[in-house]
Amino acid sequence: MQKAGKGSFGEVFEAVLKREVSETKLPKHYALKALKKRMLINSNQMKYALSECKIMKRLNHTFIVNLYYAFQTPTTLYLVMDF
Repeated sequence: MQKAGKGSFGEVFEAVLKREVSETKLPKHYALKALKKRMLINSNQMKYALSECKIMKRLNHTFIVNLYYAFQTPTTLYLVMDF
């Protein structure tokens, strides 16, 4: 996984799905956004991060990045989106 960017609350990584997902046999690339929960809580931004997840899950538009998965660990909130 290679770091693609860094923000105030976390980092974005390029993640590659290892199994073949298309007829062309090319791996699928995703952006994995890792948000640190402690930073979100300390700056009262947790509700905005959760709203971002809920809104992105519902949207389907050519100009907006798709959210495929959202999951969490005890310390980090992860969003898996188009790269």
